[in-house]
Amino acid sequence: SAVAYLMAQRSEPSIAAFAKLFQNHADRIAPAWRENFVHALLSAGLARRALPHIRLLAEQSTGEKQVRWQEILLHQYIQLEMREQARTYALFLTRQAPTRARWWKALAHVYLSDGKYKPALTALTICSYLEPLADHETKLLADLHLQLGIPVKAAPLYEAVLQQKTDPRLLHNLMLALQQLGRPTEALDALQRLAPATKAPELLMLKADLLYNLERYEEAARTYRQTAQRDTRYKGRAWLMAGYAA
Repeated sequence: SAVAYLMAQRSEPSIAAFAKLFQNHADRIAPAWRENFVHALLSAGLARRALPHIRLLAEQSTGEKQVRWQEILLHQYIQLEMREQARTYALFLTRQAPTRARWWKALAHVYLSDGKYKPALTALTICSYLEPLADHETKLLADLHLQLGIPVKAAPLYEAVLQQKTDPRLLHNLMLALQQLGRPTEALDALQRLAPATKAPELLMLKADLLYNLERYEEAARTYRQTAQRDTRYKGRAWLMAGYAA
């Protein structure tokens, strides 16, 4: 009855039937019953009520089925904004299976949601040793290095991603990383190599600043004026710096 209601997408009577089943036959509960009960509860938006059952399934299952329920449990902690539980459980999973990249990846995102960039970087770095990162994960790894003041690690990661596709934000960050490393000429070369005809105001402004700091004032003034002619948040500063360069 419970499963039939569940298949008919009638969550409320399905949950009532499962509750009666669990109450009347507590000593005979099969894992399949609990799995279907969880699906019924999640379909009805009753995730908190489903948590104890998901925990049991994550503890008592084996093999890939256990991994799937562990993922579901961690996902529910994150969705329900149970940050302490999410972080504790993600740490537990990395200790239980330290060579499984998905747990380090999950731990990194838990730390990111808490605004803890340094441990997030550590977790994502470990993940990168266990399996190749996707492009968006490589971007994130590069951003974390730059955010934490490690441009020497950020620059090659940005370069690697930019070889596949030009992205103004990533190019801007690559130039920033090279600037922080005291290599402004390389930053200008990267712009010339990857986006020579760019009109992106943030790239033009950074290019002008680099030229100004290199005392290439005529080129800087020209680039500042080019930036100032676009109606962006850089307009006022660009005209000001064009005057200084002149």
